[in-house]
Amino acid sequence: MLCGGQTGSDMELFGHAKRELLQSFLPLENGIPSHDTFSRLPGMLDPATFQQWFVGFMRQFAEGCEGVIAVDGKTLRGSCDRAGQRSPLHLVGAWGGEQRLAPGQVAVDAKSSEITALPQLLAMLTLRGKVVTADAMHCQRPVAQQVTGQGGDYALALKGNQGTLRDDVQRMLDVTCEEPQARNRKGHCAENLALLRKLALNLARLESSKGSMRGKLKLAGRDDGFLIRILAQFAKIHMR
Repeated sequence: MLCGGQTGSDMELFGHAKRELLQSFLPLENGIPSHDTFSRLPGMLDPATFQQWFVGFMRQFAEGCEGVIAVDGKTLRGSCDRAGQRSPLHLVGAWGGEQRLAPGQVAVDAKSSEITALPQLLAMLTLRGKVVTADAMHCQRPVAQQVTGQGGDYALALKGNQGTLRDDVQRMLDVTCEEPQARNRKGHCAENLALLRKLALNLARLESSKGSMRGKLKLAGRDDGFLIRILAQFAKIHMR
């Protein structure tokens, strides 16, 4: 994913193209896995356990984040499986604006909504000294209480869904507060691959050289030394 791949076929092609590099990390006694294996494995991983690992890894970076943490939802429309009668996956994610890192995400249950998923996401994050922003859907008393209870502050959009509160605010302050096509459908593929994409982008952002994200991903696919420099951040975490 650091090199721009998305599908199981992309992963198999990458494995064959980078076999010599990969063998410096892994024995690969049985060769490069097939594209079917790369497609099947993410669907078998338990997303809750995978999410715990991801949050634990990112927390060491996220604890140093300052300023604003924005939370928002998005629907992975390409994950819709009409044959299997599965709706597209909807995620609620966090975004550290100043550090440009994504420290966590939670999948919204098909029978639920972002409102019930947000408390799970907030519980994963270190909020002390930070400001959480969210849209009007999350302008709810429990959200505000949880953020302040975790040591943070909040800036929640206020619209007509909170009519009485909105009228009160207008009278006191005179202020009115006004994503993806990847077709991964089987098992937990869409959720787990979305998490891997976040991990790949976070690692690329943490790499200190200048340049666009698109440029970094292209360079990682072409320059083994640059790719290793990005991946070395895993080793730094294990040494702490």
